[in-house]
Amino acid sequence: MAIHAVFAAVGMALLFALGMVSRVRDIPARLGPAYLSGVAAVMSCLVLLLVVGVPIRLPELALTSVLLAIGFVAIRLWLRRRGRPPAVAALEAAGGMETLISRVAVAAIGLYFAVGATAYAKLATFGDDWAFWSFKGRALYDFGGRLKPEVFLARPAHPPHLDYPVLQPLLESLTFRAMGGVHLQEWHISLWILFASFVWTVGFLLRSRGVSMPIVLAPLAALALSPYASQIVMVGYADVTVACFVGTGALAIGLWLDGGRYEYALLGAVLLAGAANAKNEGETAAAAVLVGAAVVLGVARERRWGQWLGASAVAAAGAAPWILWRSAHGLKNDDLPSLGTSLDVGYLTGRLDRLGSAIDSLGSQLAMTGRWLGVFPCFLMLAIACIATSTARRQATFYLATIGLMLAVLLWIYWIGRPPIEVWLAPNSFHSANRVVTMIVFTAGAGAIHLAARLLGSGGWLPQAAARSGSGAGRPSPANSGDAIRR
Repeated sequence: MAIHAVFAAVGMALLFALGMVSRVRDIPARLGPAYLSGVAAVMSCLVLLLVVGVPIRLPELALTSVLLAIGFVAIRLWLRRRGRPPAVAALEAAGGMETLISRVAVAAIGLYFAVGATAYAKLATFGDDWAFWSFKGRALYDFGGRLKPEVFLARPAHPPHLDYPVLQPLLESLTFRAMGGVHLQEWHISLWILFASFVWTVGFLLRSRGVSMPIVLAPLAALALSPYASQIVMVGYADVTVACFVGTGALAIGLWLDGGRYEYALLGAVLLAGAANAKNEGETAAAAVLVGAAVVLGVARERRWGQWLGASAVAAAGAAPWILWRSAHGLKNDDLPSLGTSLDVGYLTGRLDRLGSAIDSLGSQLAMTGRWLGVFPCFLMLAIACIATSTARRQATFYLATIGLMLAVLLWIYWIGRPPIEVWLAPNSFHSANRVVTMIVFTAGAGAIHLAARLLGSGGWLPQAAARSGSGAGRPSPANSGDAIRR
């Protein structure tokens, strides 16, 4: 579909601007990250236009995409004239057996996504998909791509969380226009494409730093084949959407902290802006990633605060339009009490049973092997190993701090929330606690591969000042290997 090509083209221009693609033959290996970053960049800009009153339809999508692509290309040409080298170093070709195994594994994962996207394209629209996401997507489609006050500022009997960001509903409405009508079930294929792009992006980012494919494939396959992630995508909920942006954004920031070029932080910021525009949890998760990075910079006494501020500014600029519009119109989450009430000691102490139940429920969800294939426990073991062996302590600290902050926010919400705790923590349905851990699992999964590579010494962490750009496939040159892996 042409709309997907538009996102991929803008994302490719963004990667070009960041020096992560510099040759035509690089393009096929970067289509996944180009698509995911393109969606984040374009949709964040469209949300800004939407809240200032511009109707968002296909012409506006096309014009915005063209302007962004031109701007990104111009940035790269300017940087090239200033002698700025590409951010991704050249990689040598991998061995024959490694290449064969990688291609077979990638083909199998791709087949899984293709089958999932087509086999479940006709599931009924129900639950949060209809009440929150497709409800708004249909409204944007029916009312000319505008935030119709009668819908988005109304107070229906069952509030469809009008405070939630609109990246997914806006994307859904544009997909309807591209398809020529409302196709609620077929639209879910776009969510499968986002999910596949997440897996592709994680692989690309790690390969760009020289991590060998055998190390990447096993944990990446666990993320891709997680049964519960697939179930969420099938029914059209936004939890996987926000998790895709959070997980890749955290990984990009983590690679920047691990001696990566500033371009990794900027790419992470764009992805985190997408997360903030996808779901309320994405706003707090994006903040958690940036605060986690600040903790590492502070502890390590690194002098990269200017780069951190730049990345934070990009993420904040992308997230701000919806937050400001929501605040200006008095939209808030009715499930939560006022700030004064939520900080009242008496109120909190009288609800300690909710906190205990939330800790137990979220812990159980993260440990469910049948749903998440052991991703989170494996991450914890790797993080502990990194700290205990003094290998990649900074990186382990970053991921632990980020995930700890995400969990703290979720526990706080469950502690102070108004609905009966059973409504949020029901174990055998698509209730809140079952789904909100998705972004934590995706972040832990991406971080686990990063930490495993550090423990195993894979890749040597290619110097980021290399002047040549690689295709993203292959083994790092011995000349590029160093002791950075043991930091």
